[in-house]
Amino acid sequence: MAASAADSRYELRGQLGEGGAGIVYRAFDRRRGEEVALKTLRRQEGRDLFRFKREFRMLADLAHPNLVALHELQTVGSDWMFTMELVEGVPFNEWVRPRAPAESTSSSRPPRSGTVSSVNSSWCAARTPSSWE
Repeated sequence: MAASAADSRYELRGQLGEGGAGIVYRAFDRRRGEEVALKTLRRQEGRDLFRFKREFRMLADLAHPNLVALHELQTVGSDWMFTMELVEGVPFNEWVRPRAPAESTSSSRPPRSGTVSSVNSSWCAARTPSSWE
């Protein structure tokens, strides 16, 4: 991601995850005045850019309690990114397959309320309701 994008509008506060097409960061959006999840496109090639834009456009108008809200699709120079609601939680793989007590640093399962999951094929983040416990 272009340093100018992070310096001017976003304050990057850490990496949340990555996949074949992109990297998702925790960032403070100075214009919105809140923390967001900032997804960046790893490669700026035609096919990847098409999929990135299509993902955003398909999900931007959806409103559902189990989906995070998407905010903005934008470009800074040749770098493409979009912002979405930041939801605290645990990675999806830890949610569905918690570590055995011997492997875990604590004996309790990770908290489920407000969990974020990323579907690798489309990077659609979803909320997992605590009522599923």
